Amino acid sequence: MNRRNFLKTASAAAFMTAFCPGKYLQAISEYEDVWGEGLRQTWAQTTLANTLKYGWTPGASQPLSIEKSSGEGLLIRNDLLKDKNRAPRKNPRSLLFFGQIADMHLVDEESPARLVAAEEFLELIGTRSAFHTQEDLVVWGLRAMMQTLDRISQKRRFDFLLNTGDSIDNAQENELDCFFSTLDGGLVNPDSGDDEDPVPGPLNDANDSFVSPGFLMNTPMYTAIGNHDVLLQGNIPPEIRELYNALIGDVVDFMVLENPLGDYSKAVITPKALPQDISKLKPGKIARDLRRMTLNGNHFVLSHLQHPTKRSFFGFPIDLAGKEQAYYSQTPKKDLPLRVIVLDTTSRIGMAFGFIDEEQYKDFLIPQLEEAKAAGELVIIVSHHPLTSIETLVNARKKFVHHYSQDERSRDIAPAVGELFASPKNFMTRGQILDTLKSYPNVFLHIAGHTHSNKITPVGEGLHGFWEVRNCSLMEFPQQARLFDIVYEGNGVGAVQTCLVDYEATKGSLSDRCREMAYLDKHKEELKSGRRRATEGNQEDRNSILRFDIPEEIAKKLEL
Repeated sequence: MNRRNFLKTASAAAFMTAFCPGKYLQAISEYEDVWGEGLRQTWAQTTLANTLKYGWTPGASQPLSIEKSSGEGLLIRNDLLKDKNRAPRKNPRSLLFFGQIADMHLVDEESPARLVAAEEFLELIGTRSAFHTQEDLVVWGLRAMMQTLDRISQKRRFDFLLNTGDSIDNAQENELDCFFSTLDGGLVNPDSGDDEDPVPGPLNDANDSFVSPGFLMNTPMYTAIGNHDVLLQGNIPPEIRELYNALIGDVVDFMVLENPLGDYSKAVITPKALPQDISKLKPGKIARDLRRMTLNGNHFVLSHLQHPTKRSFFGFPIDLAGKEQAYYSQTPKKDLPLRVIVLDTTSRIGMAFGFIDEEQYKDFLIPQLEEAKAAGELVIIVSHHPLTSIETLVNARKKFVHHYSQDERSRDIAPAVGELFASPKNFMTRGQILDTLKSYPNVFLHIAGHTHSNKITPVGEGLHGFWEVRNCSLMEFPQQARLFDIVYEGNGVGAVQTCLVDYEATKGSLSDRCREMAYLDKHKEELKSGRRRATEGNQEDRNSILRFDIPEEIAKKLEL
């Protein structure tokens, strides 16, 4: 099928699925004319051209089959336009083209500082699994995704790669080393502790070392810190681990976080060719590994800054060296009136919720927004947490205590554990952040991760609104990256053209096996809980053209 016939077919399919009462989802007969140059040049390697079809029957003895299927069209969303009936203009001008990866959670699965033994308890109190059958293979999924994005970038060069956090799972140096080597090229050793080889021979099991070719070696990478990057299990600061253990240990011993540099684990994982049966894991001695040193915010940033790379920007700006918090701004193109503001929403006091303290808000965010407004710049906000996850300390404690109170074993100590998370700082409310961002007409996009799901939401309306786009996790199904082509249509209208990318994997490879297991893991979890987790998102959460009005003074600059 040629491109024009494909586009007509995709448009017809989109028209059938686009109608949604109360939302302004439109489809037109010919997408080709309204795509920016980024999508025009790369569509064939995205879900616009092919999606994956999963075939599996519960209880079947045969393994899962994954095959390429027809692509998914773009939905045109006018929710934020003043004139919601205005059709997109042809041949928009591409302003910025970049990719997003989110929530890789590269994990040292053998680390003693994990809560695999508490799996059943954690499910009971409503948190996501502490163990995934595909977790040791995710580094292979990341390698495949980097190669896929690299091929896309050969069609249309990325202006930057955006990493919205949780690169690693348990705030450990060896996990971060794996991430760096996979992303930037070099020898990757995912094994820790003893040197195991479950399937004798090279490149055939999750513990085998491999050489990663790296990705877009000269492309800048902007990073937002996630809670798993600097907190044990995404919740506990390493410095209060012993205090936390003293409270929790006498009541729910399986929730104790062992020393990551120690030689004892509550659930000893011995790497195997087949997925672990966690019901059979036992406590016991393990091999120590000094590479499991834990990271705080300062160490996490410094590790990026000290990493040898050909990139002009790797993770964070140099002026963040020595600082605990990691918020900053960047101007991706000198001749483009657009600023990227990266927030640090990860609390160093603990808990997985998003926090923005008064200092970051008053001394950084507001001045940045005012500078961008005065300079006539469009603004993209980036953070690990979406706005729905932003909390004050008081509310976060209440939710934390509520979760722990779901089980009678931890109910009585839940308030005391909550009090461990203390700070002299004042934290902004979700409403305050929301109202602030809506008050700046030049803010048009907020990009986040954290929830492990694809989600696109219009926030506010007209010039007092913006789009929030979340991307799914590489750890969990559907394991996709996202492309963004920011375009200017003319006449004061811009658009965020965004679509998803599945990584390319040879049938039977470790990356292919990782994806199969991720799908089965999600499916089995849903069967067990009786609840569907729509991590892939609905139609309007995936491939979309998100249109918005541009302030007149900025539109004039873009017309030049």
